[in-house]
Amino acid sequence: MLYPIKACVISHLGYQRKNQEDNFLLNDGQHISKDEQKMFSEDKQYFIRKVLSDKTDRAIFAVSDGMGGHDAGEVASFLAMTHLCREKEQLLSVSRIEDAIERFHICVSSMNQEICYEARRDISLNGMGTTLTSVVFVQGKAVGMNVGDSRIYKYNGDKLLQISKDHTVGQRLKEYNLIPFQEIEHLETRKALTRYLGIKEQEVKLKCSTTDIFTTQGREWFLLCSDGLSDVVTESMLEKVMSTFYEEENVEEAVHMLVKMALDGVDGVSGGNDNITAMIIEIQGPSLKGEENL
Repeated sequence: MLYPIKACVISHLGYQRKNQEDNFLLNDGQHISKDEQKMFSEDKQYFIRKVLSDKTDRAIFAVSDGMGGHDAGEVASFLAMTHLCREKEQLLSVSRIEDAIERFHICVSSMNQEICYEARRDISLNGMGTTLTSVVFVQGKAVGMNVGDSRIYKYNGDKLLQISKDHTVGQRLKEYNLIPFQEIEHLETRKALTRYLGIKEQEVKLKCSTTDIFTTQGREWFLLCSDGLSDVVTESMLEKVMSTFYEEENVEEAVHMLVKMALDGVDGVSGGNDNITAMIIEIQGPSLKGEENL
């Protein structure tokens, strides 16, 4: 069975950054190319927008947020997306989503090795790294996987859920209840990553987090984003925007509004201080019980 899929992504430079260190991957291979990265750094463009509409039984989408001095962050995020693109056919040539998950873990390890190798080979790239967040669809089932703090949210017209896990110092402190929540919010190190692509595996065994496996029913929306969005726009505001445009069945306008809010700032939080990437994927599964009679 083929499932209708729509996706839209906008990646914006923001107001403070000189380079676009975010990147993304749509199922048809679209990502931010080296030429497009150059246009960002030369002030020839401030955002890029790409869309996809297809029917398929297998798909993969991803967002990455690079870090490192000079242009190292954009190199790391580019390497991650092009590596994933090369491995896409192998990852998706399965009949069970559990097999795709196993292959994704192997891919993450080889991706990390490639980024570490390039950092050793070129001293200017020393210390580079990137987050990775991805949603994989296989025959009506979906799963999210991530390394770092780029997020995945799921929405089906009811409640917005963050289904990814942040790999940060702040999240670790919350999990182990080491200090009061209010103190964590004021820690300068709370955003420091505990896992990312580019980490030396002799120091830390890198493993990506995996969400529950979801069976797609009705219209499902998945939001993938970098922290340029999630650090500014509160979860309640995310849900409000998703709800409005979900009812209108308008993925593109939802993405546009989310990026605009991240640029403008929300509830006293200044916007546009970081690169911003927002991607919404809509997959149309079998109708929920009763919908066919409406």
